[in-house]
Amino acid sequence: DHRNYDVICCACGTGATASGIAMSLSEGQKLMAFPVFKDGRFMEGEMRKHLYYFLMEEHAVDDVMANVSIIADYHFGGYAKKTPTLLSFMNSFYSKTQIPTDFVYTAKLMFGIYDLIQKDYFPKGSRILAIHSGGLQGNRSLTNTDLIF
Repeated sequence: DHRNYDVICCACGTGATASGIAMSLSEGQKLMAFPVFKDGRFMEGEMRKHLYYFLMEEHAVDDVMANVSIIADYHFGGYAKKTPTLLSFMNSFYSKTQIPTDFVYTAKLMFGIYDLIQKDYFPKGSRILAIHSGGLQGNRSLTNTDLIF
């Protein structure tokens, strides 16, 4: 049950999924959206457009967005871009969890969450839910030397 978490985290491409999650937050919950685009702070505006489509009132959009943080520091160069650091993280994450990620969306999300945990970003005892949205097909473009899974 998603209501058992303090923070819900998701990768963000168009902002549609993040907007839907934002509308479903319970009182006291926060959403952290991790854009996969370089300079992804524009995602706040995109989410506001999606939310307005459903809520039709600017103050309602403001209320929802008050519980959303755009975390735009983990794009690794932009959409579908990758670095050796990201690929190394993907392999390490898989080795530890047996959960595959992709370099377009979910590895960037997981890297960001792990990095923020290391930086004590979250209050002690925070319950964090990471939404793994799939999208593994992007990994087909990688070579066997890039990934271990």
